Amino acid sequence: MADSEMLDPAEFSSVAEIIVRNQLKIKELTEQNDTLKAFFKENSEEFPVGSSTVVGKFYIKVTKNSRVDDKLARELLSVRDYNVNSKMVIDSAHAKARLAPDVYTSIQKVYENKIEVGLI
Repeated sequence: MADSEMLDPAEFSSVAEIIVRNQLKIKELTEQNDTLKAFFKENSEEFPVGSSTVVGKFYIKVTKNSRVDDKLARELLSVRDYNVNSKMVIDSAHAKARLAPDVYTSIQKVYENKIEVGLI
């Protein structure tokens, strides 16, 4: 595919179609990979946590997937331990609803525009 600088704005429709087709391919491949990865999960005796399998120039590694769960932490920790190990971050939806628009805008960091592709 050509660099974006080389595309004519009149080519919008064909560029958009290619993006949509690629997104559909990505979705299909992701679903296939999820199904194939289930093989390793379902065969945990042959592929236990910590195991690696080399396939050509690639490897497949089974790793533990755990995270601290806020609900469990609130239930199992003392209030002091919970508070000491927590951090406060601003809630953007709450701030947007309650701050003056100019104040809300002043606390926003602007990033590169996102290009969203979806089905209608």
